[in-house]
Amino acid sequence: SLLLSIGSPQWIISLVSDGIIGGVGGLFSFIPQVVLLFFFLSLLEESGYISRLAFSFEEIFYKFGLSGKSVFTLLMSFGCSSSSVLTARTIEDKNTRIKTAIISPYMSCSAKLPIYAVIGGVFFGRGNIFIIISLYLLGVIVALLVSRLLSKKILKSRNLSFILEFPPYRMPSFKRILVIIYENCKLFVVKVATILLSFSVIVFILQNFSFSFAYIPECVGEKSMLQVIGEVLSPLFAPIGLNNWGIVVSLLVGIMAKEMVVGTMAIINKIPPTADFNKSLGLSLVSSSFVIGLNSSTALVMMVFSLLYFPCISTIAVLNKEIGFRWTLFSCLLQFSIAYIVCFVLYTILTGGIYTKITLSIIVITLIILLFVHSFKLTKRQGMCLNCHKNCRKC
Repeated sequence: SLLLSIGSPQWIISLVSDGIIGGVGGLFSFIPQVVLLFFFLSLLEESGYISRLAFSFEEIFYKFGLSGKSVFTLLMSFGCSSSSVLTARTIEDKNTRIKTAIISPYMSCSAKLPIYAVIGGVFFGRGNIFIIISLYLLGVIVALLVSRLLSKKILKSRNLSFILEFPPYRMPSFKRILVIIYENCKLFVVKVATILLSFSVIVFILQNFSFSFAYIPECVGEKSMLQVIGEVLSPLFAPIGLNNWGIVVSLLVGIMAKEMVVGTMAIINKIPPTADFNKSLGLSLVSSSFVIGLNSSTALVMMVFSLLYFPCISTIAVLNKEIGFRWTLFSCLLQFSIAYIVCFVLYTILTGGIYTKITLSIIVITLIILLFVHSFKLTKRQGMCLNCHKNCRKC
């Protein structure tokens, strides 16, 4: 109203209302979910249970080429992958440390929750909770299998003694928990108000201006820069059913920050940040009158792809610092390839005929069973030594 009263151009009004407020305003509605996530993580950390969890997982993780200490990194990755990668420094073996860092982005971080909530909420309703749980489990399973495959030839781990000091069990400090929640929520809000705000403005400009810098709503027949970029890349995603230029652009912007996937979808579909932002954006995905449209099959594929594809730019930067450029590039290419293959199989199963679905389902289930049987095929536990992981008498 203020901009209208002073006679501002339409593109300025749209930039403020749709680009800035519409791009980041709706993301603040996800703060309660972030609070709950870090509340439970802080309970585990402050009670002294995580150290015992690492000891309990040592024998299992060894079969996947990891250390029990890897559980710190993987568990903290449910909060934020970029900060969790730093915790891999405590792992003594270099190859195990690299593997732990590589698989940490497969965990479903807090930034992916808005994607699950918006897309899954409209297509799966109350059953979305089971979809989200399945996505969390899928990330863990894929991460462990990737580590197992890397341990075969590329990154073999050395046998090291597992030494870890157990802190005493203690009642978590309510004040300390509040501090942890406050610090993480502050980081989330600061990220939304700075990085995501900047990218929202960039996305708005790309969405509303052509390469000749013509304002799209006032120029009939012109294509926005964002649409041209999306249409060039969309054939790459056709085999997995995501060949909509708006979806492609949203995923592309999501590499900068996963929270921006929802913000970009809102900008492209022109959804205002109202009190029912999630519902409005979700309903726009069902309607054929908006740019970005999904069905139940492509919605599930997009959620899985968002879980598994490239890590965000901040995580890539930390990976580059911790494990070097070569392993970071390898990690990103591997992650995208796995995401593409998994989504291709999933989309084929969901959209294929009955015989295709049955055949592929049998193949996938058989492979999963064989992999897990092979991974958990343990020797007799009697006399098992955690130092050498064999039935030795010396240790």
